[in-house]
Amino acid sequence: QCTIDTISLGFRPGLYEYEALSYVWGDPNRRDTITLQGAIPVSVTTNLFSALQYLRRPDRPRVIWVDAVCINQEDLQERGQQVTLMSLIYQKASRCVAWLGEDSEDCRMAFFAFREWAKNGELHWDPGLTPTAPDLRVQYARAVRRLLERPWWHRVWTLQETIRPVQIDFLFGKNQVSSESMFQASQNSFRHVLSPCCWNHARHHDGALLEAEKLHDSMETIYNLSEARKKFVLMEMLDWMIDHTSRQCTDPRDKVYGMLGVTAVRHLNSIEPDYRKSISQVYEEFTLRLIGFYGNLDFLSLFPQRHLSTDTTCITGLPSWVPNWSSCDLSEEAKVIIKRVAKSELYKASGVTHANPRTLGEGRIAVPGIIIAELAQLGKPMNSIHEIRSDAVYQDWRQLAQVDVDPNRPYPDLPSGPDMASKSDTSKKGGVDGACTYQNAYEMTLCSSIRTRVRQSTVRRKDYEVCRTLHDLWWTYFVNTAESVLGSLDPGLTTRVYLYISDILSSTIGRRLFLTSDPIGLLGLAPGDAEAGDMIAVLHGANVPFIIRKAGQTENGEACWKLVGDSYVHGMMDGEAVSLGKVQDIILT
Repeated sequence: QCTIDTISLGFRPGLYEYEALSYVWGDPNRRDTITLQGAIPVSVTTNLFSALQYLRRPDRPRVIWVDAVCINQEDLQERGQQVTLMSLIYQKASRCVAWLGEDSEDCRMAFFAFREWAKNGELHWDPGLTPTAPDLRVQYARAVRRLLERPWWHRVWTLQETIRPVQIDFLFGKNQVSSESMFQASQNSFRHVLSPCCWNHARHHDGALLEAEKLHDSMETIYNLSEARKKFVLMEMLDWMIDHTSRQCTDPRDKVYGMLGVTAVRHLNSIEPDYRKSISQVYEEFTLRLIGFYGNLDFLSLFPQRHLSTDTTCITGLPSWVPNWSSCDLSEEAKVIIKRVAKSELYKASGVTHANPRTLGEGRIAVPGIIIAELAQLGKPMNSIHEIRSDAVYQDWRQLAQVDVDPNRPYPDLPSGPDMASKSDTSKKGGVDGACTYQNAYEMTLCSSIRTRVRQSTVRRKDYEVCRTLHDLWWTYFVNTAESVLGSLDPGLTTRVYLYISDILSSTIGRRLFLTSDPIGLLGLAPGDAEAGDMIAVLHGANVPFIIRKAGQTENGEACWKLVGDSYVHGMMDGEAVSLGKVQDIILT
Protein backbone atom coordinates (compact mmCIF):
# COMPACT_ATOMS: atom_id res chain seq x y z
CA GLN A 1 0.00 0.00 0.00
CA CYS A 2 1.48 3.31 -1.11
CA THR A 3 0.28 6.87 -1.46
CA ILE A 4 1.79 9.62 -3.63
CA ASP A 5 2.41 13.19 -2.49
CA THR A 6 3.60 16.10 -4.63
CA ILE A 7 6.26 18.47 -3.31
CA SER A 8 8.40 21.28 -4.67
CA LEU A 9 12.15 20.69 -4.84
CA GLY A 10 12.60 24.33 -3.90
CA PHE A 11 11.72 23.64 -0.26
CA ARG A 12 13.95 24.91 2.53
CA PRO A 13 16.31 22.34 4.11
CA GLY A 14 14.60 20.57 6.99
CA LEU A 15 11.07 21.56 5.90
CA TYR A 16 10.30 18.27 4.21
CA GLU A 17 12.25 15.03 4.52
CA TYR A 18 12.22 12.08 2.18
CA GLU A 19 14.55 9.26 1.21
CA ALA A 20 15.41 8.18 -2.32
CA LEU A 21 15.69 4.56 -3.44
CA SER A 22 18.51 3.43 -5.69
CA TYR A 23 17.99 -0.01 -7.23
CA VAL A 24 17.94 -1.92 -10.50
CA TRP A 25 14.66 -2.90 -12.08
CA GLY A 26 15.69 -6.52 -12.57
CA ASP A 27 13.94 -8.95 -14.90
CA PRO A 28 11.10 -6.95 -16.55
CA ASN A 29 9.08 -10.15 -16.97
CA ARG A 30 8.98 -10.93 -13.25
CA ARG A 31 6.39 -8.60 -11.77
CA ASP A 32 4.22 -7.99 -8.72
CA THR A 33 1.46 -5.52 -7.98
CA ILE A 34 1.35 -2.68 -5.44
CA THR A 35 -1.68 -0.54 -4.64
CA LEU A 36 -1.58 3.26 -4.93
CA GLN A 37 -3.95 5.68 -3.21
CA GLY A 38 -5.84 2.73 -1.74
CA ALA A 39 -7.32 1.58 -5.04
CA ILE A 40 -5.01 1.85 -8.07
CA PRO A 41 -3.09 -1.34 -8.97
CA VAL A 42 0.42 -0.67 -10.31
CA SER A 43 2.69 -3.34 -11.76
CA VAL A 44 6.33 -3.19 -10.62
CA THR A 45 9.27 -5.54 -11.02
CA THR A 46 9.77 -8.20 -8.38
CA ASN A 47 13.08 -6.67 -7.34
CA LEU A 48 11.41 -3.33 -6.52
CA PHE A 49 8.54 -5.13 -4.78
CA SER A 50 11.05 -6.93 -2.54
CA ALA A 51 12.88 -3.68 -1.77
CA LEU A 52 9.64 -1.98 -0.69
CA GLN A 53 8.76 -4.92 1.55
CA TYR A 54 12.11 -4.72 3.33
CA LEU A 55 11.95 -0.92 3.60
CA ARG A 56 8.46 -0.54 5.08
CA ARG A 57 8.18 0.17 8.78
CA PRO A 58 5.69 -1.71 10.96
CA ASP A 59 4.60 1.31 13.02
CA ARG A 60 4.79 4.43 10.84
CA PRO A 61 4.92 5.57 7.20
CA ARG A 62 8.16 5.90 5.28
CA VAL A 63 8.48 8.69 2.73
CA ILE A 64 10.60 7.56 -0.20
CA TRP A 65 11.05 8.55 -3.85
CA VAL A 66 11.01 5.65 -6.33
CA ASP A 67 11.39 6.31 -10.05
CA ALA A 68 9.13 3.49 -11.30
CA VAL A 69 6.26 4.80 -9.15
CA CYS A 70 6.87 8.56 -9.25
CA ILE A 71 7.52 8.81 -13.02
CA ASN A 72 5.07 7.74 -15.69
CA GLN A 73 7.46 5.61 -17.71
CA GLU A 74 5.04 5.40 -20.64
CA ASP A 75 4.91 9.20 -21.10
CA LEU A 76 8.17 9.99 -22.94
CA GLN A 77 7.83 13.75 -22.39
CA GLU A 78 7.29 13.39 -18.64
CA ARG A 79 10.07 10.84 -18.45
CA GLY A 80 12.52 13.30 -20.06
CA GLN A 81 11.46 16.13 -17.77
CA GLN A 82 11.80 14.03 -14.61
CA VAL A 83 15.18 12.61 -15.66
CA THR A 84 16.45 16.20 -15.74
CA LEU A 85 15.44 16.54 -12.08
CA MET A 86 16.81 13.24 -10.81
CA SER A 87 20.20 14.62 -9.83
CA LEU A 88 18.47 17.27 -7.70
CA ILE A 89 16.03 14.72 -6.28
CA TYR A 90 18.88 12.59 -4.92
CA GLN A 91 20.80 15.64 -3.75
CA LYS A 92 17.81 16.92 -1.75
CA ALA A 93 17.03 13.54 -0.18
CA SER A 94 17.87 13.15 3.49
CA ARG A 95 19.32 9.78 2.62
CA CYS A 96 19.64 7.39 -0.30
CA VAL A 97 19.04 3.69 0.26
CA ALA A 98 20.85 1.48 -2.25
CA TRP A 99 19.00 -1.82 -2.55
CA LEU A 100 21.44 -4.53 -3.62
CA GLY A 101 18.99 -7.42 -3.54
CA GLU A 102 17.69 -10.27 -1.42
CA ASP A 103 19.45 -11.73 1.59
CA SER A 104 21.67 -14.82 1.32
CA GLU A 105 24.40 -16.60 3.23
CA ASP A 106 26.95 -14.77 1.06
CA CYS A 107 25.35 -11.45 2.02
CA ARG A 108 25.66 -12.20 5.71
CA MET A 109 29.30 -13.18 5.32
CA ALA A 110 30.01 -10.07 3.23
CA PHE A 111 28.24 -7.90 5.83
CA PHE A 112 30.46 -9.34 8.57
CA ALA A 113 33.62 -8.83 6.45
CA PHE A 114 32.77 -5.20 5.67
CA ARG A 115 32.15 -4.49 9.33
CA GLU A 116 35.44 -6.05 10.42
CA TRP A 117 37.52 -4.45 7.65
CA ALA A 118 36.00 -1.04 8.35
CA LYS A 119 36.83 -1.01 12.05
CA ASN A 120 40.28 -2.62 11.83
CA GLY A 121 42.84 -1.19 9.42
CA GLU A 122 45.42 -3.76 10.57
CA LEU A 123 43.43 -6.83 9.64
CA HIS A 124 45.97 -8.81 7.62
CA TRP A 125 45.34 -11.35 4.86
CA ASP A 126 47.81 -13.48 6.79
CA PRO A 127 45.95 -14.52 9.96
CA GLY A 128 49.27 -15.19 11.65
CA LEU A 129 49.90 -11.43 11.83
CA THR A 130 46.58 -10.78 13.62
CA PRO A 131 45.88 -14.07 15.47
CA THR A 132 43.07 -12.66 17.62
CA ALA A 133 41.11 -11.31 14.63
CA PRO A 134 38.61 -13.32 12.56
CA ASP A 135 39.96 -15.13 9.50
CA LEU A 136 38.55 -13.23 6.52
CA ARG A 137 40.50 -14.92 3.79
CA VAL A 138 39.19 -16.96 0.88
CA GLN A 139 35.65 -17.76 2.02
CA TYR A 140 34.75 -14.23 3.11
CA ALA A 141 36.61 -12.61 0.23
CA ARG A 142 34.60 -14.73 -2.18
CA ALA A 143 31.35 -13.66 -0.50
CA VAL A 144 32.31 -9.98 -0.82
CA ARG A 145 33.21 -10.45 -4.46
CA ARG A 146 29.87 -12.10 -5.22
CA LEU A 147 28.03 -9.23 -3.57
CA LEU A 148 29.99 -6.74 -5.69
CA GLU A 149 29.08 -8.69 -8.82
CA ARG A 150 25.40 -7.90 -8.33
CA PRO A 151 23.90 -5.74 -11.11
CA TRP A 152 23.48 -2.60 -8.99
CA TRP A 153 27.22 -1.88 -9.11
CA HIS A 154 27.32 -1.87 -12.91
CA ARG A 155 24.36 0.28 -13.96
CA VAL A 156 24.56 3.81 -15.35
CA TRP A 157 21.91 5.42 -13.15
CA THR A 158 23.32 4.13 -9.87
CA LEU A 159 26.42 6.28 -10.40
CA GLN A 160 24.69 9.64 -9.86
CA GLU A 161 22.44 8.02 -7.24
CA THR A 162 25.59 7.24 -5.26
CA ILE A 163 27.40 10.52 -5.83
CA ARG A 164 24.70 13.14 -5.30
CA PRO A 165 23.07 12.18 -1.95
CA VAL A 166 24.32 13.60 1.31
CA GLN A 167 24.19 10.14 2.86
CA ILE A 168 23.88 6.67 1.36
CA ASP A 169 23.31 3.31 3.02
CA PHE A 170 23.59 -0.06 1.30
CA LEU A 171 20.86 -2.58 2.00
CA PHE A 172 20.96 -6.28 1.07
CA GLY A 173 18.12 -8.16 2.67
CA LYS A 174 18.05 -7.13 6.32
CA ASN A 175 21.74 -6.27 6.34
CA GLN A 176 22.56 -2.55 6.19
CA VAL A 177 26.00 -0.94 5.83
CA SER A 178 26.69 2.78 5.68
CA SER A 179 28.69 4.15 2.76
CA GLU A 180 31.31 5.39 5.23
CA SER A 181 31.86 1.86 6.54
CA MET A 182 31.94 0.32 3.09
CA PHE A 183 34.34 2.94 1.73
CA GLN A 184 36.60 2.55 4.78
CA ALA A 185 36.54 -1.22 4.37
CA SER A 186 37.70 -0.91 0.76
CA GLN A 187 40.59 1.37 1.75
CA ASN A 188 41.67 -0.93 4.59
CA SER A 189 41.52 -4.03 2.41
CA PHE A 190 43.69 -2.31 -0.22
CA ARG A 191 46.35 -1.86 2.43
CA HIS A 192 46.80 -5.61 2.73
CA VAL A 193 45.35 -7.71 -0.08
CA LEU A 194 48.27 -7.28 -2.49
CA SER A 195 50.70 -5.50 -0.17
CA PRO A 196 54.10 -6.90 0.90
CA CYS A 197 52.87 -7.66 4.43
CA CYS A 198 50.36 -10.22 3.13
CA TRP A 199 51.55 -10.99 -0.39
CA ASN A 200 53.85 -13.90 0.49
CA HIS A 201 51.16 -15.59 2.54
CA ALA A 202 48.64 -15.39 -0.29
CA ARG A 203 51.22 -16.53 -2.82
CA HIS A 204 51.98 -19.75 -0.93
CA HIS A 205 48.42 -20.87 -0.16
CA ASP A 206 46.30 -22.67 -2.74
CA GLY A 207 43.66 -20.40 -4.20
CA ALA A 208 44.49 -17.53 -1.88
CA LEU A 209 46.50 -15.47 -4.36
CA LEU A 210 43.87 -15.74 -7.08
CA GLU A 211 41.12 -14.84 -4.62
CA ALA A 212 43.19 -11.93 -3.30
CA GLU A 213 43.64 -10.55 -6.82
CA LYS A 214 39.94 -10.92 -7.58
CA LEU A 215 39.02 -9.23 -4.31
CA HIS A 216 41.37 -6.36 -5.10
CA ASP A 217 39.67 -5.83 -8.49
CA SER A 218 36.19 -6.04 -6.96
CA MET A 219 36.91 -3.67 -4.07
CA GLU A 220 38.20 -1.17 -6.61
CA THR A 221 34.55 -0.66 -7.60
CA ILE A 222 33.77 0.66 -4.11
CA TYR A 223 36.98 2.67 -3.92
CA ASN A 224 36.20 4.38 -7.23
CA LEU A 225 32.75 5.37 -5.98
CA SER A 226 34.32 6.78 -2.84
CA GLU A 227 36.75 8.86 -4.89
CA ALA A 228 33.95 9.96 -7.21
CA ARG A 229 31.96 11.37 -4.27
CA LYS A 230 35.00 13.39 -3.22
CA LYS A 231 35.85 14.67 -6.70
CA PHE A 232 32.35 15.31 -8.02
CA VAL A 233 32.78 19.05 -8.67
CA LEU A 234 36.25 18.55 -10.17
CA MET A 235 35.49 15.77 -12.67
CA GLU A 236 34.93 16.57 -16.33
CA MET A 237 32.07 14.97 -18.23
CA LEU A 238 34.43 13.11 -20.53
CA ASP A 239 36.31 11.69 -17.52
CA TRP A 240 33.04 10.30 -16.19
CA MET A 241 32.25 8.73 -19.56
CA ILE A 242 35.69 7.13 -19.82
CA ASP A 243 35.98 5.94 -16.22
CA HIS A 244 32.53 4.37 -16.25
CA THR A 245 32.22 3.23 -19.85
CA SER A 246 31.47 -0.34 -18.70
CA ARG A 247 28.25 0.68 -16.91
CA GLN A 248 25.12 -0.65 -18.50
CA CYS A 249 21.58 0.58 -19.14
CA THR A 250 18.41 -0.74 -20.75
CA ASP A 251 17.83 2.29 -22.99
CA PRO A 252 21.05 3.23 -24.88
CA ARG A 253 20.09 6.92 -24.66
CA ASP A 254 20.58 6.70 -20.91
CA LYS A 255 24.32 6.20 -21.44
CA VAL A 256 24.26 9.96 -22.11
CA TYR A 257 21.27 11.11 -20.08
CA GLY A 258 22.33 9.07 -17.04
CA MET A 259 25.67 10.89 -16.94
CA LEU A 260 24.32 14.44 -17.17
CA GLY A 261 23.62 14.53 -13.45
CA VAL A 262 27.26 13.92 -12.51
CA THR A 263 28.74 16.90 -14.32
CA ALA A 264 28.88 20.47 -13.06
CA VAL A 265 29.53 21.78 -16.59
CA ARG A 266 26.57 23.93 -17.57
CA HIS A 267 27.33 23.59 -21.27
CA LEU A 268 26.61 19.87 -20.95
CA ASN A 269 24.06 19.56 -18.17
CA SER A 270 21.83 21.99 -20.07
CA ILE A 271 21.12 19.13 -22.48
CA GLU A 272 17.45 18.23 -22.11
CA PRO A 273 16.70 14.50 -22.19
CA ASP A 274 14.23 13.70 -24.94
CA TYR A 275 13.27 10.07 -25.39
CA ARG A 276 11.40 10.92 -28.56
CA LYS A 277 14.75 11.35 -30.35
CA SER A 278 16.49 8.39 -31.97
CA ILE A 279 19.58 6.92 -30.33
CA SER A 280 21.83 8.05 -33.19
CA GLN A 281 20.42 11.59 -32.96
CA VAL A 282 21.08 11.75 -29.21
CA TYR A 283 24.64 10.45 -29.65
CA GLU A 284 25.42 12.79 -32.53
CA GLU A 285 24.16 15.89 -30.71
CA PHE A 286 26.05 14.90 -27.57
CA THR A 287 29.28 14.36 -29.51
CA LEU A 288 28.99 17.79 -31.16
CA ARG A 289 28.35 19.33 -27.75
CA LEU A 290 31.52 17.69 -26.39
CA ILE A 291 33.60 18.94 -29.33
CA GLY A 292 32.22 22.45 -28.84
CA PHE A 293 32.99 22.46 -25.13
CA TYR A 294 36.45 20.86 -25.14
CA GLY A 295 37.64 22.28 -28.46
CA ASN A 296 39.47 19.04 -29.29
CA LEU A 297 38.84 15.63 -30.80
CA ASP A 298 40.72 13.45 -28.31
CA PHE A 299 37.70 11.43 -27.24
CA LEU A 300 37.19 10.21 -30.83
CA SER A 301 40.01 7.79 -30.08
CA LEU A 302 37.83 5.97 -27.58
CA PHE A 303 35.47 3.80 -29.54
CA PRO A 304 36.40 3.46 -33.24
CA GLN A 305 38.24 0.18 -32.46
CA ARG A 306 35.12 -1.67 -33.55
CA HIS A 307 37.08 -4.59 -34.99
CA LEU A 308 38.28 -5.39 -31.46
CA SER A 309 35.12 -4.93 -29.45
CA THR A 310 33.54 -7.88 -27.66
CA ASP A 311 30.45 -5.77 -27.03
CA THR A 312 27.47 -6.96 -29.07
CA THR A 313 25.57 -3.68 -28.74
CA CYS A 314 24.94 -2.36 -32.24
CA ILE A 315 23.54 1.10 -32.84
CA THR A 316 22.48 1.53 -36.45
CA GLY A 317 22.84 4.83 -38.26
CA LEU A 318 25.84 6.16 -36.33
CA PRO A 319 28.28 8.25 -38.39
CA SER A 320 31.88 7.03 -38.16
CA TRP A 321 32.89 10.10 -36.12
CA VAL A 322 30.25 9.51 -33.44
CA PRO A 323 31.34 7.11 -30.67
CA ASN A 324 29.00 4.32 -29.71
CA TRP A 325 28.45 5.65 -26.21
CA SER A 326 26.42 2.56 -25.32
CA SER A 327 29.48 0.34 -25.63
CA CYS A 328 30.11 -1.71 -22.49
CA ASP A 329 33.22 -3.51 -23.70
CA LEU A 330 34.84 -5.12 -20.64
CA SER A 331 37.67 -6.86 -22.51
CA GLU A 332 41.25 -6.43 -21.40
CA GLU A 333 42.00 -4.93 -24.81
CA ALA A 334 39.36 -2.23 -24.29
CA LYS A 335 40.84 -1.33 -20.90
CA VAL A 336 44.29 -0.95 -22.46
CA ILE A 337 42.94 1.30 -25.22
CA ILE A 338 41.21 3.56 -22.68
CA LYS A 339 44.51 3.99 -20.84
CA ARG A 340 46.21 4.80 -24.15
CA VAL A 341 43.66 7.51 -24.93
CA ALA A 342 44.44 9.15 -21.60
CA LYS A 343 48.02 9.65 -22.83
CA SER A 344 47.02 11.48 -26.01
CA GLU A 345 47.67 14.79 -24.24
CA LEU A 346 51.40 14.02 -24.59
CA TYR A 347 51.15 14.91 -28.28
CA LYS A 348 50.22 17.99 -30.31
CA ALA A 349 49.87 16.70 -33.85
CA SER A 350 47.69 19.64 -34.92
CA GLY A 351 49.77 22.23 -33.07
CA VAL A 352 47.71 24.90 -31.34
CA THR A 353 44.58 24.53 -33.47
CA HIS A 354 41.08 24.05 -32.08
CA ALA A 355 38.25 21.85 -33.29
CA ASN A 356 35.46 23.86 -34.88
CA PRO A 357 33.55 21.53 -37.21
CA ARG A 358 30.66 22.62 -39.42
CA THR A 359 27.56 20.43 -39.41
CA LEU A 360 26.37 19.59 -42.90
CA GLY A 361 23.35 17.46 -42.05
CA GLU A 362 22.76 13.77 -42.70
CA GLY A 363 25.43 12.83 -40.16
CA ARG A 364 28.20 14.76 -41.90
CA ILE A 365 30.62 17.31 -40.48
CA ALA A 366 33.38 19.32 -42.13
CA VAL A 367 36.57 19.48 -40.06
CA PRO A 368 39.58 21.58 -41.13
CA GLY A 369 42.67 19.43 -41.51
CA ILE A 370 45.59 18.27 -43.61
CA ILE A 371 45.82 14.95 -45.45
CA ILE A 372 49.42 13.82 -45.10
CA ALA A 373 50.07 10.49 -46.77
CA GLU A 374 48.60 7.19 -47.93
CA LEU A 375 49.09 3.89 -46.14
CA ALA A 376 51.01 1.65 -48.51
CA GLN A 377 52.19 -1.39 -46.53
CA LEU A 378 50.73 -2.82 -43.34
CA GLY A 379 51.90 -5.48 -40.95
CA LYS A 380 49.80 -8.04 -39.14
CA PRO A 381 47.33 -6.67 -36.57
CA MET A 382 47.96 -7.07 -32.83
CA ASN A 383 44.36 -7.78 -31.91
CA SER A 384 44.65 -9.39 -28.50
CA ILE A 385 46.75 -9.45 -25.38
CA HIS A 386 47.38 -13.13 -26.05
CA GLU A 387 49.05 -12.27 -29.37
CA ILE A 388 51.29 -9.74 -27.65
CA ARG A 389 52.92 -12.62 -25.76
CA SER A 390 54.04 -14.17 -29.05
CA ASP A 391 56.81 -12.79 -31.23
CA ALA A 392 55.00 -13.62 -34.52
CA VAL A 393 53.49 -10.16 -35.03
CA TYR A 394 56.64 -8.34 -33.94
CA GLN A 395 58.75 -10.43 -36.30
CA ASP A 396 56.38 -9.44 -39.11
CA TRP A 397 56.72 -5.77 -38.14
CA ARG A 398 60.51 -5.96 -38.02
CA GLN A 399 60.48 -7.35 -41.53
CA LEU A 400 58.21 -4.54 -42.72
CA ALA A 401 60.45 -1.87 -41.18
CA GLN A 402 63.58 -3.74 -42.41
CA VAL A 403 65.29 -3.22 -39.07
CA ASP A 404 67.20 -6.48 -39.41
CA VAL A 405 68.14 -5.88 -43.06
CA ASP A 406 68.88 -2.16 -43.31
CA PRO A 407 68.63 -0.70 -39.78
CA ASN A 408 70.60 2.48 -40.50
CA ARG A 409 68.45 3.64 -43.41
CA PRO A 410 67.82 7.38 -42.80
CA TYR A 411 64.32 8.26 -41.64
CA PRO A 412 62.69 11.32 -43.26
CA ASP A 413 64.02 14.52 -41.67
CA LEU A 414 60.75 16.33 -41.13
CA PRO A 415 60.49 20.05 -40.32
CA SER A 416 59.70 21.03 -36.74
CA GLY A 417 56.14 21.93 -35.88
CA PRO A 418 55.13 25.47 -34.87
CA ASP A 419 55.28 24.60 -31.18
CA MET A 420 58.91 23.54 -31.69
CA ALA A 421 60.09 26.65 -33.47
CA SER A 422 61.30 28.39 -30.36
CA LYS A 423 63.23 25.36 -29.12
CA SER A 424 66.86 24.60 -29.83
CA ASP A 425 67.87 22.31 -32.69
CA THR A 426 68.50 19.52 -30.21
CA SER A 427 64.72 19.25 -29.86
CA LYS A 428 64.19 18.16 -33.46
CA LYS A 429 62.95 14.68 -34.12
CA GLY A 430 66.17 13.49 -35.67
CA GLY A 431 68.48 15.09 -33.14
CA VAL A 432 71.10 17.77 -33.90
CA ASP A 433 72.15 16.11 -37.13
CA GLY A 434 68.73 14.77 -38.10
CA ALA A 435 70.25 11.30 -38.00
CA CYS A 436 67.14 9.34 -37.07
CA THR A 437 67.19 5.90 -38.69
CA TYR A 438 64.31 3.56 -39.43
CA GLN A 439 65.52 1.40 -36.55
CA ASN A 440 65.31 4.44 -34.24
CA ALA A 441 61.84 5.20 -35.58
CA TYR A 442 60.71 1.60 -35.19
CA GLU A 443 61.92 1.31 -31.61
CA MET A 444 60.28 4.60 -30.67
CA THR A 445 57.07 3.74 -32.56
CA LEU A 446 56.64 0.50 -30.62
CA CYS A 447 56.23 2.52 -27.41
CA SER A 448 54.76 5.65 -29.08
CA SER A 449 57.59 7.59 -27.37
CA ILE A 450 55.37 7.62 -24.25
CA ARG A 451 57.99 7.37 -21.54
CA THR A 452 60.18 10.00 -23.19
CA ARG A 453 57.28 12.43 -23.40
CA VAL A 454 56.31 11.87 -19.77
CA ARG A 455 59.67 13.43 -18.87
CA GLN A 456 59.81 16.15 -21.55
CA SER A 457 57.87 17.56 -24.47
CA THR A 458 60.05 16.31 -27.35
CA VAL A 459 62.20 13.41 -28.52
CA ARG A 460 65.95 14.07 -28.64
CA ARG A 461 68.98 12.24 -29.99
CA LYS A 462 69.95 10.78 -26.63
CA ASP A 463 66.38 9.49 -26.22
CA TYR A 464 66.90 7.26 -29.24
CA GLU A 465 70.00 5.84 -27.60
CA VAL A 466 68.16 5.15 -24.33
CA CYS A 467 65.26 3.63 -26.25
CA ARG A 468 67.70 1.37 -28.13
CA THR A 469 69.02 0.01 -24.83
CA LEU A 470 65.52 -0.64 -23.45
CA HIS A 471 64.33 -2.17 -26.71
CA ASP A 472 67.29 -4.53 -27.01
CA LEU A 473 66.89 -5.73 -23.41
CA TRP A 474 63.15 -6.26 -23.95
CA TRP A 475 63.66 -8.06 -27.25
CA THR A 476 66.32 -10.37 -25.83
CA TYR A 477 64.09 -11.13 -22.85
CA PHE A 478 61.00 -11.46 -25.05
CA VAL A 479 62.41 -13.80 -27.70
CA ASN A 480 64.36 -15.96 -25.26
CA THR A 481 61.82 -15.71 -22.39
CA ALA A 482 64.88 -15.40 -20.18
CA GLU A 483 64.05 -13.96 -16.76
CA SER A 484 67.79 -13.86 -16.04
CA VAL A 485 68.18 -11.10 -18.64
CA LEU A 486 66.23 -8.69 -16.45
CA GLY A 487 67.09 -10.23 -13.10
CA SER A 488 70.79 -9.41 -13.52
CA LEU A 489 70.18 -5.70 -14.20
CA ASP A 490 70.40 -2.74 -11.91
CA PRO A 491 66.95 -2.39 -10.23
CA GLY A 492 66.48 1.09 -11.70
CA LEU A 493 67.13 -0.14 -15.24
CA THR A 494 64.90 -3.16 -14.69
CA THR A 495 62.07 -0.82 -13.73
CA ARG A 496 62.61 1.22 -16.89
CA VAL A 497 62.51 -1.93 -19.02
CA TYR A 498 59.22 -2.96 -17.44
CA LEU A 499 57.82 0.53 -18.08
CA TYR A 500 58.95 0.24 -21.71
CA ILE A 501 57.17 -3.12 -21.96
CA SER A 502 54.04 -1.54 -20.48
CA ASP A 503 54.24 1.25 -23.05
CA ILE A 504 54.57 -1.30 -25.87
CA LEU A 505 51.41 -3.04 -24.67
CA SER A 506 49.56 0.26 -24.43
CA SER A 507 50.74 1.41 -27.86
CA THR A 508 50.38 -1.72 -29.99
CA ILE A 509 47.24 -3.50 -28.81
CA GLY A 510 44.53 -3.21 -31.44
CA ARG A 511 46.97 -1.77 -33.98
CA ARG A 512 49.21 -2.71 -36.88
CA LEU A 513 52.49 -1.24 -38.12
CA PHE A 514 52.39 0.68 -41.39
CA LEU A 515 54.61 2.40 -43.93
CA THR A 516 53.29 5.22 -46.08
CA SER A 517 53.93 5.51 -49.78
CA ASP A 518 56.96 7.33 -51.17
CA PRO A 519 58.33 9.93 -51.22
CA ILE A 520 57.75 10.48 -47.47
CA GLY A 521 57.85 6.88 -46.22
CA LEU A 522 56.53 7.45 -42.69
CA LEU A 523 56.39 4.70 -40.08
CA GLY A 524 53.62 4.38 -37.53
CA LEU A 525 50.79 2.45 -35.88
CA ALA A 526 47.26 2.39 -37.30
CA PRO A 527 44.04 0.65 -36.15
CA GLY A 528 44.01 -3.09 -36.73
CA ASP A 529 41.33 -2.75 -39.41
CA ALA A 530 43.23 -0.10 -41.40
CA GLU A 531 43.79 -0.95 -45.06
CA ALA A 532 46.22 -0.05 -47.82
CA GLY A 533 44.90 3.10 -49.49
CA ASP A 534 43.64 4.66 -46.25
CA MET A 535 44.95 8.16 -45.59
CA ILE A 536 46.59 9.87 -42.62
CA ALA A 537 44.87 13.13 -41.67
CA VAL A 538 45.80 15.67 -39.03
CA LEU A 539 42.50 17.26 -38.01
CA HIS A 540 42.34 20.62 -36.28
CA GLY A 541 41.94 20.14 -32.56
CA ALA A 542 43.37 16.61 -32.59
CA ASN A 543 46.40 15.70 -30.51
CA VAL A 544 47.04 12.61 -32.63
CA PRO A 545 46.66 11.89 -36.37
CA PHE A 546 43.64 9.93 -37.57
CA ILE A 547 43.28 7.32 -40.27
CA ILE A 548 40.45 8.05 -42.72
CA ARG A 549 38.96 6.09 -45.64
CA LYS A 550 37.11 7.26 -48.75
CA ALA A 551 33.34 6.90 -48.38
CA GLY A 552 31.68 8.35 -51.47
CA GLN A 553 31.03 12.00 -52.13
CA THR A 554 28.54 14.80 -51.53
CA GLU A 555 25.98 16.01 -54.03
CA ASN A 556 28.55 18.64 -55.05
CA GLY A 557 31.21 16.05 -55.77
CA GLU A 558 33.25 16.66 -52.60
CA ALA A 559 35.00 13.62 -51.16
CA CYS A 560 33.57 12.11 -47.99
CA TRP A 561 35.61 10.15 -45.51
CA LYS A 562 34.98 7.51 -42.88
CA LEU A 563 36.92 7.82 -39.61
CA VAL A 564 38.79 4.54 -39.09
CA GLY A 565 40.62 5.42 -35.87
CA ASP A 566 43.57 7.19 -34.32
CA SER A 567 47.25 6.54 -34.95
CA TYR A 568 50.83 7.19 -33.99
CA VAL A 569 53.01 8.51 -36.84
CA HIS A 570 56.65 8.92 -35.96
CA GLY A 571 57.83 12.43 -36.71
CA MET A 572 54.28 13.79 -37.08
CA MET A 573 53.17 14.13 -33.46
CA ASP A 574 54.19 17.73 -32.71
CA GLY A 575 52.63 19.92 -35.39
CA GLU A 576 54.94 19.05 -38.29
CA ALA A 577 51.93 18.54 -40.58
CA VAL A 578 51.41 22.31 -40.82
CA SER A 579 54.31 22.62 -43.26
CA LEU A 580 53.50 19.47 -45.26
CA GLY A 581 50.12 20.17 -46.76
CA LYS A 582 47.27 22.56 -47.41
CA VAL A 583 44.45 22.93 -44.90
CA GLN A 584 41.16 21.77 -46.34
CA ASP A 585 37.70 20.83 -45.14
CA ILE A 586 37.66 17.10 -44.53
CA ILE A 587 34.08 15.85 -44.65
CA LEU A 588 33.48 13.01 -42.21
CA THR A 589 30.43 10.85 -42.62
